[in-house]
Amino acid sequence: MTHPFAPGLAAALLSLAPAATAAPLQVAVSILPEQWLVEQIAGQRADVLVLVGPADNEATYSPSPAKLAALDGARVWFTIGVPFEANWQRRIVRDRPQLTVVDLSAQLPKRDVEGHRAHEGHTDGVKDPHVWTDPRLAARMAPVIAAALARLDPPHAQAYAAAADELVARLSALHEELAGRLAPVAGRTFIVFHPSWGYFADAYRLEQLPIELGGREPGPRTLAGVIERARDAGARAVFVQPQFGRRSAEAVAEAIGAVVIEADPLSPDYAENLRRVAAQMAAALADGAADPG
Repeated sequence: MTHPFAPGLAAALLSLAPAATAAPLQVAVSILPEQWLVEQIAGQRADVLVLVGPADNEATYSPSPAKLAALDGARVWFTIGVPFEANWQRRIVRDRPQLTVVDLSAQLPKRDVEGHRAHEGHTDGVKDPHVWTDPRLAARMAPVIAAALARLDPPHAQAYAAAADELVARLSALHEELAGRLAPVAGRTFIVFHPSWGYFADAYRLEQLPIELGGREPGPRTLAGVIERARDAGARAVFVQPQFGRRSAEAVAEAIGAVVIEADPLSPDYAENLRRVAAQMAAALADGAADPG
């Protein structure tokens, strides 16, 4: 026997039940700084898969079978122009028709990597992919991220746009903060093993002098040339990153009496990492600088 109040009771109970929560968007990014950018805009509305891990080299990286399997559920992949993407993008998207690829670097100005000459018949040298090390360029990625998320999740389009506007303001303030900190050492030269900090150097009127070019350890003649140029420029600091060996960097530092400092352009803590690197550079390049630690 059906209770006469059952339909009304069922309706009342349903009205008290919490609304179903939409599953987070499945988003893939190439590197850890992109994860930070996406999470500032998407918050809890996205689960972010990072392809290149903290110890991986973004130039030589190959995704593991586990990473490739995890990509099967992704709706969008934010690329950024790092070298491994050119080798893997076609293979990754070929069997994933649901995956949209959005290149966050597509509309950004690109600089040439120091020391790479244009090949015969070409007017441009090798382009530097490390655009995110300038927070002004990272700020230009924010509306692109917000627009892509809005296409996948239209009900939250306004929230994504508002978060992107807030992020742009924060990154603009970060740039001004870093510019003020580095103004006293403008024009000075720092050495890097891998040329990852060129956009950062351009933004704050510094000069980057790389030890390796094209992903290869320098030979004795190249190393001697770097040491001579470093002495001529009065370089006082050699910056290394954990994805590369330190032997050549330490040899250069010893030869010119410079300090060796670790600075990781792939750090997941994007804003605080740039603050830390700026503080290290300001201390290392200042007149009468001591070891910044």
